[in-house]
Amino acid sequence: MATSQDIKSALAVKQPAPDSELTAPVPPKQPLPAPMLSTDLPLPVASVKESKPRRGDGKKRPPRGYTLDLELVKQYQHLAIDRGKPLYEVMEEALREYLERRQ
Repeated sequence: MATSQDIKSALAVKQPAPDSELTAPVPPKQPLPAPMLSTDLPLPVASVKESKPRRGDGKKRPPRGYTLDLELVKQYQHLAIDRGKPLYEVMEEALREYLERRQ
């Protein structure tokens, strides 16, 4: 039967010597190059993706990604469902009515 000393020595992990083949030399840290700045390059222009006209009205509706109040959008969704229209049509109608009142 093996003694506890024999088990400990069998389980002990052997550490490689410092100049062993397993240790690789660490290259010295070099500073990162400075970012290149140039005023000669043109600035990128955001492309406007044109959407297809819907329902045959021929109007183009590029996606804008507006951030709207969630509760307001929910109310318009209910209106759209009640009227049987797409949400964008109900919102466009409301915007047109608002502009007509303001003029």
